[in-house]
Amino acid sequence: MKSALHAVRPVSRPEPARLHVVVIPHHTETPVWVQQITGDPQAALEKLVGGPLQATGLDDLPAVLLSSDIDVSRRGPAEDTHNVRATLLAWAHHQQIRFRFHLHGTVVIVGTTLPDIDPAPVPAPGGVVRATDPVPGSPREAAPAGQYTSAPAQLIDLLLHTPWVRAEYTTRRRPGQWVRGRLVHPGWYEAYTSLIAQAFEWERDADRMRIAPAVAPEHAHRWVNTANRVLHGRGAPGITPEDIIPTTTVDELAQAIAHGRLRAGTAVQYQDLCVVNLADGREEWMAMHQQVVLRIAELRPSVAEGTFAHIVAVLMATPPDSGSTDPTGPRAPGR
Repeated sequence: MKSALHAVRPVSRPEPARLHVVVIPHHTETPVWVQQITGDPQAALEKLVGGPLQATGLDDLPAVLLSSDIDVSRRGPAEDTHNVRATLLAWAHHQQIRFRFHLHGTVVIVGTTLPDIDPAPVPAPGGVVRATDPVPGSPREAAPAGQYTSAPAQLIDLLLHTPWVRAEYTTRRRPGQWVRGRLVHPGWYEAYTSLIAQAFEWERDADRMRIAPAVAPEHAHRWVNTANRVLHGRGAPGITPEDIIPTTTVDELAQAIAHGRLRAGTAVQYQDLCVVNLADGREEWMAMHQQVVLRIAELRPSVAEGTFAHIVAVLMATPPDSGSTDPTGPRAPGR
């Protein structure tokens, strides 16, 4: 494939623009890292991947995978260069290339500022490349120099600084309903491996996929033990780590509290915050964050009034030495 890349150098500036990209080596035992690039990104990116750049867009992530070698045949990839981690990432976030394309060599993740370029040819039945049958969003030639943006900070944090993650997916029968796996995985590679294994078993029904930060098992057990001290004292059934409903945004947390079942033992988690309701048929919440345990009379009115996000921010900003580890301890600001 001829490259559409041009040797266009950026206009000189007093402070060269810095580009932060995620580098995924093809050897799974080699750690993923963030590379800072200054000046002309074209030569630096080509050096990282080992040749002319091809881009693979992703459906649900504001990011693009750059590589120089993409296997478009239906035969198995060469094991010595196959980038399993990058391939799983691409398969999870791009349905059109799932199980069809394999990425090889070093793969780099950048932001999404890329122009529309005709996709690369894809294989016809039998593995013969037929340029007249493009797949939307399939690997394509990358952008000219200067058109790249840094990998999203949230994605960098998820891939490099999040030790525990949870796999989530939707199905074609219920496209808007995310199913959250109960298992917590010690890293994004393990979570994507689990997702793709499930998708392979029921390929026709597999739809969107994603991973989300999860709480370390020891933290979940600490929350459970603290909550159960109160629940058991009131004669209510206790909870287990599997009963804690995970959420990925403050809005999801608000919806789970506002529309979930109002019973003793309802537990919802957002990042390292867990709230547990202690009563049946009414609100009496216990919030746990780090070493702080606070009691909150009501949360649903704050959702309706639009002040819920502020309360969450206050809870998560409360320093450990200002709260109580006693579950009957101080009450947080609420209604």
